[in-house]
Amino acid sequence: MEVLEKKYPVDAKDYKLYEEIGEGVSATVFRALCIPFNEVVAIKILDLERCNNDLVDLDMSIVLRVLKVVFV
Repeated sequence: MEVLEKKYPVDAKDYKLYEEIGEGVSATVFRALCIPFNEVVAIKILDLERCNNDLVDLDMSIVLRVLKVVFV
């Protein structure tokens, strides 16, 4: 059986941020609504000023990563 991967939008306008749910050394995670899918997700936002990585080495695919979160 083929599993289709859902393609989440990468434009900030497609998300409504709610509260902060976590913070690390170089990123903050927010609970958010993915408006096109009407799904609650977690958005990890990197703070490039706090990040120790050189921008040339930074894989831009991780700048915005959308992870589905189940809230119980």
